[in-house]
Amino acid sequence: MSDASGDADDLREASGAPYCMAPWVHLHVTGGGNVTPCCRIAKPLANINRDGLPDIWNGAAMRRLRLRFRSGDMDPLCWRCRSHEETGIESYRQLLTRRFGHHRDWVDETGADGSVTTARPIYWDIRFSNICNFRCRTCWHGASSRWYGDAVKLGTQVADTPVIQNVQNSAQFLDALQTFAPDVEEIVFAGGEPLITDEHYRILEGLIARGIDGVKLRYVTNLSELRYRRTDVVALWNKFPDVEVNASLDGIGARGELVRKDLSWPRFQQNVHRIRAEAPHVLFGVDMTVSVLNLFQLPQIQQTLLEEGLVEDGRLDLRPLHDPAHYNIKMLPRAMKVRAAGMLHRQADWIADRGARLGLPDTMVSGEREKLETLVTFMNAEDLSEHLLAFSRVTRSLDRLRDEQVADICPELRPLVERPLLASGRGSMRLLRSKLVGAVNRAARGTARS
Repeated sequence: MSDASGDADDLREASGAPYCMAPWVHLHVTGGGNVTPCCRIAKPLANINRDGLPDIWNGAAMRRLRLRFRSGDMDPLCWRCRSHEETGIESYRQLLTRRFGHHRDWVDETGADGSVTTARPIYWDIRFSNICNFRCRTCWHGASSRWYGDAVKLGTQVADTPVIQNVQNSAQFLDALQTFAPDVEEIVFAGGEPLITDEHYRILEGLIARGIDGVKLRYVTNLSELRYRRTDVVALWNKFPDVEVNASLDGIGARGELVRKDLSWPRFQQNVHRIRAEAPHVLFGVDMTVSVLNLFQLPQIQQTLLEEGLVEDGRLDLRPLHDPAHYNIKMLPRAMKVRAAGMLHRQADWIADRGARLGLPDTMVSGEREKLETLVTFMNAEDLSEHLLAFSRVTRSLDRLRDEQVADICPELRPLVERPLLASGRGSMRLLRSKLVGAVNRAARGTARS
């Protein structure tokens, strides 16, 4: 497996390229209207509800970040990219370099104070609200309006209403955004759930009205709805030649419907087949967030998606979940990590056999095997088993609330749900002490009876 971090750093040092292209090309709006360098960083640079777009783009925070990145330095806020690169996973900054490195001249033209005149936001990722129709176990109210009812009962809601409107005046903001529309190269629609939000359709209809069809449209969607009110999104996609749809799927069958609450597995399959039939130009893929809830189903998920033709070889992305930590695969007990590693290595062999059988390119096969091996590296990089108790507590709470049983649908997790201390090994001394006390008490009772 190649060292992605080392390769990227060697390239940067040799070429003098910036640490990351984000502050020259990217506009990301997230919760509460906060503008952050990218979706991997939570700390805001500005706020779209308070600051105008021109002021944000050449504001003090953005200028400081440009100067830091231009010198080749990593900001401490970029720890997630560094973490990915250290385990061989392509980081977001590497992805941005690959996609937007052709605008390197914008970096060179940056002023001494970090301001820019030529560079402009050509890559949009605007999360207008938390509107979503799913209640994924690994999600929360801040990213899903559907989570609100459960969050209220658990005391974890982050607002007084289900819908949290990140951009307060979306009509005004969309008007301001039109200034950059002729130059936009790529738009990411994510959520919440983008296919059931007004702003998504207003952006597409605005581009169509202006004859702008050269933009790349990229989606992260649960793929539950292809029609919104009277609009058919597949028909709209056929007006744009470059569309990429990445469906979020964290399990199949009953497990998939448990992890991504409100998913209908049959409907998901139907929607995939419809896209393939009616919009064959759409580049379709599946994004799987790998957590303790689906790790042990991963081989079955991968084999089902590939063998049933739901996804093409090379189009299943495996991304390890970082937060919440109690769902992170790093928190598994050592014995389960050993078992999982063996399972993933066997799945890598299955990928190799499939590649040989179908005559797939060696580079594709090695890339798919590397995804699995990288998960093993990530899982073993750290011991987060102190979060086992939190996993048990949260799982039991949601099980009661939703009338579900994780231990029945994910039987390998039963020890973690019911006996987290024993599963972690931290309860072994407590168990031994309990057994000794029990033995002494039984012996005492036997002596008394005699």
